[in-house]
Amino acid sequence: MLALSRAFAPVLAKVSESAVVNILSFLSLVTIPSAGTYSASKAAGLAATRSIRAELKAQGTEVVAAMPVQVETDMGRELPEPRLQPIEVVSETLDAVEAGQQEVFPGELTRNTAAAFAADPKGVQAHMSTMLPA
Repeated sequence: MLALSRAFAPVLAKVSESAVVNILSFLSLVTIPSAGTYSASKAAGLAATRSIRAELKAQGTEVVAAMPVQVETDMGRELPEPRLQPIEVVSETLDAVEAGQQEVFPGELTRNTAAAFAADPKGVQAHMSTMLPA
């Protein structure tokens, strides 16, 4: 992620509007026992995204983190319903880029989870901690 962003930075600096979008996961912010290493890697991805944002700010490149909850993908098929459709994640993330948002929680399910987290992060984390591996 860092190497790719740095490799493209000179090209992105030459255009009037540019952006880097990192598709992460809501698990960037909370952990669940059944996906501890996944959560850790996504948290690291969020930290890297924030660092890249600072690095590229002076050249005018936006850096956006998208953090959806479960998405209907090959990897996400085993997750409980409802699952977001990929087009919903893409559409709302691009809308966020156009609106100048730095972090986006695409889909109603994600927005509701993000609102609950903003109101009570420890409570959401406690709930997520009950999701033990099968």
